[in-house]
Amino acid sequence: MQYMAATAPGASMSYQKCMAEAIKRFSRSIELCDDYLRGYYGLKLVRLPTRPCRMPPWLTLAQVTSKLLKESAKPSKPSEEGEFALPDTRTMEKLNELASAKLSEIVRRSTAREAGWRGYDELEVAAARDLLSEETSAHSARER
Repeated sequence: MQYMAATAPGASMSYQKCMAEAIKRFSRSIELCDDYLRGYYGLKLVRLPTRPCRMPPWLTLAQVTSKLLKESAKPSKPSEEGEFALPDTRTMEKLNELASAKLSEIVRRSTAREAGWRGYDELEVAAARDLLSEETSAHSARER
């Protein structure tokens, strides 16, 4: 919800505050359950959305990515006690790498029907696979 609030037009809360809250909530979810697909998927979306259809149609990938990286480069301090600050760019990159690695493991092991990895919804696993392949495709295109 925080991610959606951050990207909604005319949002009442600041972009930075909403994204910080989204990161906090997704991070907490994977802290509580270290193989929670939706938590890792959310971290990937918050870090670097990869496809316009996952974002509101009024925003482009470049707008969201640029805004998030610009905001994370600014020193962010909580304005109220208990408020979470947006992590710096390096921390966000590490979170993205962690989410990529864990999503890859979940997709691989769930698809292989390994014991203990069969409880994931097939559509969620497919969405995670698509998200990872889009990121790989985008990365390959940038290298060319």
